[in-house]
Amino acid sequence: MGALQQTRETKPLARTLLLPLLGVAAAFAAGSPARAHPREAPLEPKKTVASQAGVLDLVGQTGGFIRAVAVRGSWAFAGEGPALSVIDLSDPSAPVRAARTAPVASLVRGVAVDAGHAFLAAEGSGLRVVDVSDPRAPVEVGALASASPALGVAVVGATAYVAAGRAGLVVVDVSNPSAPVELGRVRTKGFASAVVVSGSYAFVAGERAGLRVVDVSDPASPVEVAQLDTRKAALGIDVAGSYAFLAASEAGLRIVDVSNPLAPVEVGALGTLESAWAVRVERGHAFVADYWGGLRVADVSDPRAPREVASFDVWDSAIALDVDRRHAYVSLRSGGLRVLNVADPLAPVALGAYTPAGAVRALRVAGDRAYLASASGLQIADISAPSAPRVLGRLAAASPLEGLAVEGGRAYVVEEQGGVSIVDVTDASAPRRLGGYPQLRDASDVATSNGLVFVAAGGAGLWILDPSDPTNLAPLAVVATPSRDRVVEVAGGIAYVGSGEELRVLDVSNPLAPALLASVSAPNDVSDLVVAGDTLYLAAGGAGLRVLDVSNPRAPVELGANGEHYARSVEVVGDTAFVATEQSGLWVVDVSDRTSPRTANLFDTWGSADALAVANDHVFVADRSGGLVVVRSAAAAAARERERRERTGFLAYAACRLSASPSLFASWRSALAAACSAATKSTPSTTSPNTAMLIHHITGRTVGAEGSDSPPGW
Repeated sequence: MGALQQTRETKPLARTLLLPLLGVAAAFAAGSPARAHPREAPLEPKKTVASQAGVLDLVGQTGGFIRAVAVRGSWAFAGEGPALSVIDLSDPSAPVRAARTAPVASLVRGVAVDAGHAFLAAEGSGLRVVDVSDPRAPVEVGALASASPALGVAVVGATAYVAAGRAGLVVVDVSNPSAPVELGRVRTKGFASAVVVSGSYAFVAGERAGLRVVDVSDPASPVEVAQLDTRKAALGIDVAGSYAFLAASEAGLRIVDVSNPLAPVEVGALGTLESAWAVRVERGHAFVADYWGGLRVADVSDPRAPREVASFDVWDSAIALDVDRRHAYVSLRSGGLRVLNVADPLAPVALGAYTPAGAVRALRVAGDRAYLASASGLQIADISAPSAPRVLGRLAAASPLEGLAVEGGRAYVVEEQGGVSIVDVTDASAPRRLGGYPQLRDASDVATSNGLVFVAAGGAGLWILDPSDPTNLAPLAVVATPSRDRVVEVAGGIAYVGSGEELRVLDVSNPLAPALLASVSAPNDVSDLVVAGDTLYLAAGGAGLRVLDVSNPRAPVELGANGEHYARSVEVVGDTAFVATEQSGLWVVDVSDRTSPRTANLFDTWGSADALAVANDHVFVADRSGGLVVVRSAAAAAARERERRERTGFLAYAACRLSASPSLFASWRSALAAACSAATKSTPSTTSPNTAMLIHHITGRTVGAEGSDSPPGW
């Protein structure tokens, strides 16, 4: 009877393990070559605390805010994050990126195009010169470093004029684009952020210092000759005829008579705008990027009596624009570039949009796909080549996305005002909405477990939904909250919910009757959490990273903390925690001693690191200004290698056991025996502790692990 019972157990086990084990046999026989990385474009190095090559290495980047755009013909040259993107506008209803330069170390804040070259004002990376004579193949040919940030640029002939923040205006000779040379500079009052040149004068938007006028008739000796207070920060400027038009933030549009540049006089204003960031004048109309106010159009044919004639709500903050005779190209803070038909300025009409990865609020990685939830909707990127992430498909949303989970060919997204939606992502190029639960309008995060959906729904508490019928999501249970549930993670039948400055632990093993196990105070608002084994890691905002022992879910105990940086999002791999820290970028924390987590490294992303995910040996960081940033991490690679060895150890153990089973075909036993034999010949440098223990247990042969001379314990 015992022999019969053993046979019944062995056959199902053999069916379950056979194919993976045959693969292991081949792997042992052939060895395990290191995974080759695709060829990468040259990138400017980013700063790290350790500054050690191989510890944290930038390998790829895409997307980001479009802070500046210049249109020439059917091409838009856009400062997209830290790079120049060239967008094909031949079909205005379907703009598409045709090319992109390698990112530089700083964000691109200004773009000017002249004589086949694009001139980029790239903050700390200075003035960059890109040959765009072939728009589909832009090539950087020159650069001029500067100790001051380059924020805006204008080009006239062989001279570039750079708005350089507190350094004022810098004049540069670009007659040889490959070797730009500074000619002169003048320190203007305020913070020079934009510049336009007309005749022998440069007109500078000096933020709170208003309009500054500089005589540049002698480029080697520019002289500030006049100024005008604009009441609020002057952020953008254009000149048409003898008038300067200033986008003066909350002061709206200010119109200044500069017919006598030595004595500028304000003659008109349109103060009904939200916050004017940029302005362009075309055909007697001023087109204003009015932040939350979208695109505003004013008739300025009589500069002394401007009047608003049209507006267009772009459902996002408009921060830059360019205009030609038929179209306006409006840059959105988190939604890319919108193309509007303004042939009739009184009736703008939306035509198309270009949407790069930017302002991502949640990020998930599954296989060779990255899923990004942003203000513009859901994006799916191919990350099979980490050095060149590529957006495959998009699904627009009516309002910004807040949370995201991916499981079984579906994405579960939380929309700021639209509740929870289920999206079919089996075809990455064409994601489609299957259904949702729009009633949860205050939801902010979502998690999946055992085929169920868990939603942190603000003041409405924690909701557990059955998504088996996406067109009719069924609530199974609702757990009320004394606060506002903002984030949720589910592991092993336990839900961990961040509710402001409180952590709640719930037993959800019976989803019809969830039960509260514990409620503990947190030192700050919990913005993210992740479970690794019996440890819970909290991203607790200004309180940094917190580490809790949850081996007894009824009594979580804080083990340690590190408050050196702001913690926005967290992922843990092995003994390393990766934390998105907003302004400090990517923070790497050694948590091998959970009672004393210590900073291992810091990687400076371009703007605000808001979310991240780890896959293999890469960390994917969603940076608000810099888009999707890909960093290779030695710590992640080491942790993944340890996990691989543990899996290999188990399969090797099973191979040795099954190779002796008389119930298997002889050919199968032979292949499994080869896997077992190869495992027992492993060298100390490639054998994990668990593998070595198994080999010793089966064969009696001692194999040291990681340099050890004695058989390790389990």
